[in-house]
Amino acid sequence: MRLPFPRPEPSAVHRAVLDLHVTESRLCQVRLREPWAVRVPPDPHQSVLLGVAQGACAVEVEGGDVTLAAGDFLLLPRGDPHTLADRRGTPAIPLGALALDPVHGMCVMQAEGDGAKTRLIVCAMRFRVSPVLSVLPAALPLMRSAETEAVAGGVLAITGRPGPDSDATASMLIRVLATTCIRQWLEGCDVGARAMAALQETAVRQAMDAIHADPRRKWSLASLSREAGVSPSGLSQKFVAAIGVPPMRYWTRWRMSVAHEWLRRDQMSVDEVADALGYASRAAFARTFKSATGANPGATRRSGQTGLVTLTERAGR
Repeated sequence: MRLPFPRPEPSAVHRAVLDLHVTESRLCQVRLREPWAVRVPPDPHQSVLLGVAQGACAVEVEGGDVTLAAGDFLLLPRGDPHTLADRRGTPAIPLGALALDPVHGMCVMQAEGDGAKTRLIVCAMRFRVSPVLSVLPAALPLMRSAETEAVAGGVLAITGRPGPDSDATASMLIRVLATTCIRQWLEGCDVGARAMAALQETAVRQAMDAIHADPRRKWSLASLSREAGVSPSGLSQKFVAAIGVPPMRYWTRWRMSVAHEWLRRDQMSVDEVADALGYASRAAFARTFKSATGANPGATRRSGQTGLVTLTERAGR
């Protein structure tokens, strides 16, 4: 059936967000009493969405600190190392030093303080590879609005009174919050605006489309600039102005994102991925992969076999 009106073209922001998909998610709850602080090591294989259901939480991550109140959420899209605390300055302990609470089961930890209570919702998740992920900062707070208040309130209510299928329902709502964090950042900050400008700048968009069309293809700055119809220096200037990195660095980052997906989800061997991307040796590929992602390709492949690991499960190891 033909529609009686034209279908509107999505904006650059909406195109980027539509390309984002959470492929997996698992959540847990953390119950703590002040004073408390814990260091969480990096996990480049998964993203984290942190929510405060009760109390407050100070999050220290690369680039600064964020203090969350009850009802606030924060996305750590790359699984960067961070410290969670009741307040700034509380001495932190390693994640493994927290004891799991046998009464509440594996999904709840109890610190040994005797002060005010804190309840955190922590969801581990993975996104499908997307060019948007490569330009995100270490932490993205969720801006409150009528839209987000309704979804966040649903998460906190469901996790506060668990019942049949409550985890599945909460995970679905948390996925909405995670993509909303990214959309808000894309729409509301200078770096995000520049990233979206890159999707509408003809030369940059043509170069990005060429890069994304086939991660196996080897590009040089000269060949990529010919594809984009500008000079090499002109393409470099436009790329840096738009998304903060030169085109060849973006190309490497994108290829390593695809390699990450092949290793983790498709379970290709390290040798198969290195060969598919045209590397002369496994060692050369491994060095580039580690430099771009912070992870070893073999460990990345094994992470796909084990699946997502919640914060409480990491503490119990």
